[in-house]
Amino acid sequence: MRQNIHARVAEFIQNPLESFDKYSEEDLFMSLEYYLILSVFFSLLSSVTTVFGMNSIATMFFNIQTEEMVLWMALPVTFTAILLVLISGLFLSGIFLHIFVIITGGKRGYVRTVKSIIFASTPALIFGWVPVAGIVAFIWSFILAIFSTRKLQEISTARAVLALIIPMTVLLIIIASLSGVYIYTYYLE
Repeated sequence: MRQNIHARVAEFIQNPLESFDKYSEEDLFMSLEYYLILSVFFSLLSSVTTVFGMNSIATMFFNIQTEEMVLWMALPVTFTAILLVLISGLFLSGIFLHIFVIITGGKRGYVRTVKSIIFASTPALIFGWVPVAGIVAFIWSFILAIFSTRKLQEISTARAVLALIIPMTVLLIIIASLSGVYIYTYYLE
């Protein structure tokens, strides 16, 4: 199960549509291995930027000094948390997205939905840890998610957009509602 990760990342970055064709029929475990390797890379770099970035902000704005030992202890915890969120998030978002893929006419199965998320995640997992470039990488991944969902589920672009926008809107409404309840309960009473 050896993959040339560098070549594969380059393919997904440079020619994503061709890469969707090339890897759409591969075994799910090969795709999961690819995702896991990129997730470890992202988690490692993201945990370093998060821990040391938060320390810099605390020092700069609040004059709070953190012991170096605490920072080094926070790294494995942060790394593990990010990695667990990425792995569980892949399958949970796959379920959530697949419900809307089915609603919009996709009939190619849950595995293809998960693969579309894996393939589209490449820019976010490679560049997402970089503070400003990460925003562009996540937008790029969202656009790729539209195309990978369209390709792997064999639905139109409009249906793929709906399959992605509807769950995001539902999720934002749920988050806003829960935030409103929290604020009302704890701050306005």
